[in-house]
Amino acid sequence: VFDRGLKAIPLSVDLWIHYMGYMKSAYPDDEDMIREQFERAVEACGIEFRSDRLWDHYIKFELECKQYSRVTEIYERLIATPTHGFLNNFECFKDYVKKYPKNKILEAVKFLELRKEVLAEIKEADAKKTHGRKIDSGSDSDDMADPIEQRTKEENLMKEKMISSRIAIHKHTAEMVALRLPYEEMVSSTLILLNILNLKTLV
Repeated sequence: VFDRGLKAIPLSVDLWIHYMGYMKSAYPDDEDMIREQFERAVEACGIEFRSDRLWDHYIKFELECKQYSRVTEIYERLIATPTHGFLNNFECFKDYVKKYPKNKILEAVKFLELRKEVLAEIKEADAKKTHGRKIDSGSDSDDMADPIEQRTKEENLMKEKMISSRIAIHKHTAEMVALRLPYEEMVSSTLILLNILNLKTLV
């Protein structure tokens, strides 16, 4: 029944959400199959203007599965998609980045690349700071960095970089939404008018 419905109206966000709810209850132990169906869903109607709820269900599923790097990949796709909830989507992405350790939410290669970049920046900043202290004090002594403080600094800088590097994408999405909004409002008004006319014919 679902397959026939989805073939008939593949752009129905509500139908896809109901379908995914059914799949999760019918196959609770088959993560790969459910993931494939979520991919099928977002490929079919993920660019719909009001598809945010579908993306949200996909993200929650991967969070429940503790597949954090997959959640990051989904967010990266979502924040580049001009949907009605693009502002909230970016805020949720920022909250997500702030909440979880970066070695969890990034694939190993991406995490190591980001950490290498961050460590180089920290080393350069510390070298400048140490050089300034030596000039002021006339001493060659150097303080040992606190390991906990160092890890916190790394984590915070990685968080900042993950967010700042996606601001340009977010701005581009906002521009796309601005272009899309007049069309979406026109479609919405047309649908409301059609519903009113349909109701009048029923009276």
